[in-house]
Amino acid sequence: MNYFNILKNQRHPLRFLWSRIVRDTGMWRFFSFKRNGYALRFHPAALSLSLWVDRNDRSTDSEAIRSLLSSGQTYVDVGANIGHLAVEAALAVGQAGQVFAFEPHPKIAGFLRENIHLNGLRNVAVAQMALGHEFGWAILSDQRADDQNRVSNDGAGIPVPLAPLDTFLPEGPIHLLKVDVEGYEKFVFEGARKTLDRTQYIYFEAKESHFNDLGYTFADLHDVVSGAGFSIAFMEEGRLNEVARDRIFDECVNLFASRDMRALAVLLNLVI
Repeated sequence: MNYFNILKNQRHPLRFLWSRIVRDTGMWRFFSFKRNGYALRFHPAALSLSLWVDRNDRSTDSEAIRSLLSSGQTYVDVGANIGHLAVEAALAVGQAGQVFAFEPHPKIAGFLRENIHLNGLRNVAVAQMALGHEFGWAILSDQRADDQNRVSNDGAGIPVPLAPLDTFLPEGPIHLLKVDVEGYEKFVFEGARKTLDRTQYIYFEAKESHFNDLGYTFADLHDVVSGAGFSIAFMEEGRLNEVARDRIFDECVNLFASRDMRALAVLLNLVI
């Protein structure tokens, strides 16, 4: 009955059912699919399945990446998952540009590398590691819903290497830094202070309960980002609205940070 209810709530129930059959029988090894002019393997990963079922899923993320990047620029993806945004960014910046993709989960990082190889991309560097404010090891959850894996405080999961982002990137400007780490954002930014100084735009996720699980609030995250010279905003009904530090995000939202909100609004085709 529970599975019936899941199917009933799907926009594409037959594609959803087929995706689970392909995943559970191992047939996924023989499939790939096209999305926005590039290819993805049909991996047994939550994000891969979602994108196969609905090719428009996560379209807001894709549109933001394509709007903000152009030839010759540098894109950094922290929490790259299977790499669909890293692939889109690599195509947008071209061979004159660079993409650096970080994914801590060893299995998902393997899927990320396969997608990079599938598209013949040579301007993407992949690192299987977590990023934070210090060197060491982090415990990463190992859930079936692997797009929600996160650094865990309860000791349950798999150990992954941890290091500050500042230690990995070559010199030069960074046009866009994307961070999606299920609540670990503040620690990523704390380990990226030098990186932030040469970054133009940031695209990151916010959800108060994720922050609270790790002992901080959005106000703490806001202070780190704004302290680096950025203003923070989110898209709503065709507008780019600036976010105050006391804002509470009960649902997961994607935020932008910029040193020049008007320039950002122009690129996103929004009004302020």
